[in-house]
Amino acid sequence: MFLNSSIITLLPFKKFCFLAAAVLFFVSMAFGQTRNPSAQISEPQESLPYRRALNLLKIHKAQEALAVIHTGLDKNPSDWKLYDLQGLAESSMGRPDQAEASFQKVIELAPKRALGYADLGVLFLQMGKAGEAGRLFKLALDREPGNFTALLGLGTILLGSNRAEEAAGVLKNAWSSNPASFRAGYEYALALRELKRPQEGQEVLSKTAAPAQAEFVTKYYALSGALAEDLQNWSEAARAYARAYRSGPGEIGIYSSWVRAAVKSRNPDEIRALSPPPAGLSVQQHLSLGTVFSSAGAYKQAVPEFSAALQADPDNEAAAYNLAVSYQQAGNPREAISVVQAAVHRKPSAELYNLLGSLEEGSGDYVQAAHDLRQAVDLNPKSEEYYFDLGIEYLSHYAFRPALDVFEVADRKFPGSLREKVGLGYANYGLHQYSEAEKAFVGALEINPSAPAAVAAWNTLTSFLTPDEYQKISGRLRQLAEANPSSAEALYYCGFSIFQSGQGMGKPADLTTAEEYLERALSLKPDYAVAYLALGTIYASRNDFEKAISQFLEAVRLDPESAMIHYQLGQAYRKTGKLKLAQQELDQYSSLAQQQQSQMAHYQTEIKKFIVSETPSNHK
Repeated sequence: MFLNSSIITLLPFKKFCFLAAAVLFFVSMAFGQTRNPSAQISEPQESLPYRRALNLLKIHKAQEALAVIHTGLDKNPSDWKLYDLQGLAESSMGRPDQAEASFQKVIELAPKRALGYADLGVLFLQMGKAGEAGRLFKLALDREPGNFTALLGLGTILLGSNRAEEAAGVLKNAWSSNPASFRAGYEYALALRELKRPQEGQEVLSKTAAPAQAEFVTKYYALSGALAEDLQNWSEAARAYARAYRSGPGEIGIYSSWVRAAVKSRNPDEIRALSPPPAGLSVQQHLSLGTVFSSAGAYKQAVPEFSAALQADPDNEAAAYNLAVSYQQAGNPREAISVVQAAVHRKPSAELYNLLGSLEEGSGDYVQAAHDLRQAVDLNPKSEEYYFDLGIEYLSHYAFRPALDVFEVADRKFPGSLREKVGLGYANYGLHQYSEAEKAFVGALEINPSAPAAVAAWNTLTSFLTPDEYQKISGRLRQLAEANPSSAEALYYCGFSIFQSGQGMGKPADLTTAEEYLERALSLKPDYAVAYLALGTIYASRNDFEKAISQFLEAVRLDPESAMIHYQLGQAYRKTGKLKLAQQELDQYSSLAQQQQSQMAHYQTEIKKFIVSETPSNHK
């Protein structure tokens, strides 16, 4: 839990927390920083052997210090301070059992003082006995509430146990009692970050001087970068991660964080400042690093990483897939296609064939795209996505018959898929099978009446259904509206179907009901252009052309590219004798309708390609 999940594998926090923490504790005690007994207890003067031994420990001469301590204890076996130094010396020499016995002796000789409990707690923390260490730190704090070692140790344990709220309170007291301590400031800032309070954490860390030891320098700047990243100060984060990376052994986790912050900064100087990645990366590390680049949109920088991963493991599907996507996003679609073609030649894969088809579609090779998308379906017929991509490939080039074959199978396999029903409806629509299209589109609406795809699909069909067909579906659409009273779309479908069936079947009384549904739809969605169009059409059917014109004007304001709205508005103007305005609207209608016809004609040659190259088959 050194840093949160946004910096995966950045630093091995728990090991650092329990081992490096103990080293810091012992060093601080050796220099007398934890010798602050309670004011209620008189402090005996330090003996000469104690001062000599302490000076030797400061210069890392533990063996010589032990000799002085033993001589002093021979003369004064009740000197608990010498026993404490003895425990420190023995611990520094890797003798935890002897160190524990020495600290226990301190507790025996001075049970009302915090020092023995605190130092034994540090030893247990170093040995990985966090629970026992925490108990001892609490005993130390019972005797001396402001004991720095105990506060820091207990706070570190709480933080390592994911109890950040409690840890922050304890560590704040530790830092307040010794603001010059790197360890206290660092741990407190880390706790604040865990509590999603990065601004406060950054303020604490800014008041904490970076330590001299290289390992701790790395961790200091790594945390500084993480806090800046939390605050989305990307350039600041990148510079902090750079210092962390350069001060340490070149950890891939810190490098990845540096890369992420640099590319998110969108500052060319930060990106240029990136060092080459560490040498000897594994396939997974190259993939991870490439993902950091690509997820931030730096596809050119992602290419070498994915390429290195694929070169090291030519059968790695993830490497091939991501390399192809990065090439495509970097503006090199030919190389992207080449990568995937080589990959499927080595090891056929539904996912790679699906990608290959999409890349070929983008490059204009529509026939080959359809072939490879079909390969994806054949390799994985359980994938709804692959069926949809193949169907939409045909549909987007107006190859309606093969599209229908695909969507019919897909709708049977995935009856709950809204988009497969929409695709099925469009395929039938393209073949002028409006009754079948209506069934599919209504099925999509019943899944989600407000889904944009279902809404758009239904709107394309409305002018092609006969009053008798509207009469057949009005019951289902009324049920849809009643089941979804807060859906403007469902209310519109119901009102429009009642109007169309009522008008065509000679039932003018139904117009009032239709009007009510449409007004309810507009109350929920005031910018609903087609609802204004339908309401205006109802008014026009009653010869109330002034009210119709006001509705059509609102509709055209909301959707000026709708040919039908301009047509209806033109007809209403003509009925009221406003012939100049009528001609303007009808001219606009003709222009928009011609554009739509031109767009349709653009794809007619592609339809023939599909029909010739494809022999539709059912995929069971």
